Parts: sequence; structure tokens; C-alpha cells
Amino acid sequence: IGHRFGDALIEKAKEGVKVYFLFDAIGTNLHRKFLKKLRKAGIEAHRFNSSKFWFQFQINFRNHRKLVVIDGHTAFVGGHNVGDDYLGKYPKIGPWRDTHCKIVGPCATTAQVSFVKDWYWAADKVLNLDWELQPAEKGDKAFVLHTGPADDGEAALLTHIALVNSAKSRIWIANPYFIPPEGLANALAYAVMRGVEVKVLVPSYTDNRLVEYASETFAEKLMPLGIKYFRYEPGFLHQKVMLIDESFAAVGSTNLDSRSLFVNFEIQAITQSQSFVSAVSKMLERDFSHSSQWTIKDLENRTRGRQLLSRAATLLTPVL
Repeated sequence: IGHRFGDALIEKAKEGVKVYFLFDAIGTNLHRKFLKKLRKAGIEAHRFNSSKFWFQFQINFRNHRKLVVIDGHTAFVGGHNVGDDYLGKYPKIGPWRDTHCKIVGPCATTAQVSFVKDWYWAADKVLNLDWELQPAEKGDKAFVLHTGPADDGEAALLTHIALVNSAKSRIWIANPYFIPPEGLANALAYAVMRGVEVKVLVPSYTDNRLVEYASETFAEKLMPLGIKYFRYEPGFLHQKVMLIDESFAAVGSTNLDSRSLFVNFEIQAITQSQSFVSAVSKMLERDFSHSSQWTIKDLENRTRGRQLLSRAATLLTPVL
């Protein structure tokens, strides 16, 4: 699928479209021949390095965004990577369940700001792009939140806490790496105390064992407070979605763990569009119908060795 995607970009470059391709140095291992093919076609391709200098070795700073911007007026954000695992070609993980969304209008321009900042980090170059705002026909309210370690304050964490604190009836979360920092965990606990239904959908199996073990310890703490856990059965759940009442829906690349909320470069679309909120609600209802509830009894039935591994993994949560 990556080669098909690359060929599509090459075709657009041949038509005279300016194509800028940015890839994460940690999460992506692209062959030199592939990059040479893109560059030969006139595509500017750059690696997003963790650090610009060899003596400042830093593996924490990852560009975890999954973003496509077209002409400055259309953008795609969400959890989708470009890889054959999304085609179900890795049977150990199974088919990936993910969510991506299309944005048009001024919010797409905000997404372009995110890309330009990342490009400047990678290439030391400011791109000359179209910045003319074009209102979307429907006129729904939406917000594109792009966060990273250079932010003033903790924008990603505070935004999620604010969304949780606004809830009056329900909070539904689908996230593959659910290890919420203390502030967010407390906000979810307070929501339950207010009578809000809090349901969390996580994978039944994952691609990261340390995260899986650590998440079990957090589940032990949160389940007794009334937070309901469900495990998605048909495949690997990778979507990052939050639904608040009938008011807000959020789709993006942000995992609910310390790495995504404090360290990674992430992007998320948050909207009050009633049609979008309704669509996300129906989508999550289907996902919950394909899941099984994870209970305190399930956690108690783990082997002693598994419980010890879980507690040991919890020590690494600041970097998971």
C-alpha cells in the first residue's frame, strides 16, 4: 500500500502539483530506493528527526501525526498509518480497526499550519503555500488541535480534561494505549461521581506488550470507581476517538498516555457538528457491540507472574 501511495504522489508531481512528504524517523523505516524514486519525480521528502544534532540524542520527540493537507483547504487527520498491516496482512495482530476524518474549510488551514511548523523543524525551510481561508459550506464548528513538547502549558492534557469535565451524561473513549496521567484519571473518576457514564474501549490484544501490562494496573484502579472497560475482539483497535454527550466528538492521533499527551507531536480534530457527533456515536455503538466487557474478576484471575509484570511495567508509564 505504501508503494501505491507513493505512485499516486508521483503522478500528481508529474502533473505539476507541489508535493511535500514528511515521515517520522522512529516509526518509519523507508528504503533509500523508495525515497530516491520520490525525489526523482520532484517530490520533496524529509525525515522528521528526533534531534537535529547527533550530540543531542533524543528518541522521545516523535512526529506521531497522521496528516494529509490538500491545497490548504482539505485535510485528513486521525489514526491511520500507511502500511500493509492495515490490509490485514499481519495475522499475529489481525485486521486493524482505525478511524480517520476529512476536514474542509478554515480548520484545514489550521492543519496546514501544523505541517508547515513540522516541515520547518525537518528542513529549516518555510513553505510558500496558499493561506486564503475558504469557509466550509455547512459551517459547523470545529477545532484542530496540534500539540507537541514545545507547547506553552500542557495543551493536549488540559484539552482532554476540559472535555471530560464538560460531560453531563456520557464519555465514550476508544484508544489503544489507555494509560491516563493522574489529572485525566481523576477527571474521569469525578465524572463517574457526577453520574456520567464512562466507557473505555481498548484492544483485546496489542502490538506493545509493555503498554498492555501497564494498562492492566490502571484498569485495576479505575474499574472500582465505576469506569467500564471493554475489549475490542475482531482485531487490533488503533483508533483514537472520544465522544462527550451529544456535544463533542474528537478524532486524531493522540493516545491517552504520557508519551502522546506530553512528548509526541500529535494532531486532533474536535467538533460540535451534530451530524458528525451522531455518526461517531453510531460507530462506537457498533464497536462496543463487537467487544466484551473487561471486569475486575478478569484482572483478579491473572497469574501472579502477570500481575508482577503489570506492576513493573507501570514504572515505565512516563515514557510509554
